[in-house]
Amino acid sequence: MTWQVIAGGLDAGAIWAPRVATVAARLGDLPMSQAKPENPALEALVDNYIAAWNATDPGVRAARVAETWTEGATYRDPMMAGEGHAGIDAMIAGAQTSFPGLVFRRRGALDAYGDQIRFSWDLGPEGAAPVAGGTDFGVLKDGRLAVVTGFLDFAPG
Repeated sequence: MTWQVIAGGLDAGAIWAPRVATVAARLGDLPMSQAKPENPALEALVDNYIAAWNATDPGVRAARVAETWTEGATYRDPMMAGEGHAGIDAMIAGAQTSFPGLVFRRRGALDAYGDQIRFSWDLGPEGAAPVAGGTDFGVLKDGRLAVVTGFLDFAPG
């Protein structure tokens, strides 16, 4: 069939238009919140998440972790893991020790669908180009993060 389209023997529009219309009609029935939701609560949650990673005062960091994560929450990425408020707080403190002088910044818009959320971040000196960045995927429970899995998009070799 491809050679017939290229040679001009078939009308590709006539072949694909009904299929595209069917898919579009099905998608129209789905909630498409992942297409850049305007949800202040989710925006605030991700901002608190980033603020927790940047909080160097132990009391402030513990409060941010408690606001942002459920009691039994888990975090995993290729470099570290933490479980529960105390474990996540200790993991963040360890990251701050490993990367002194670097701050996390949110990159781009967040995406969400149902109880799932995705957002990206950069890590670098304040006001300078990032040295690392990643994308985190979270599962929400009662307005807080219950599970986060982090992926590195780029990092020093």
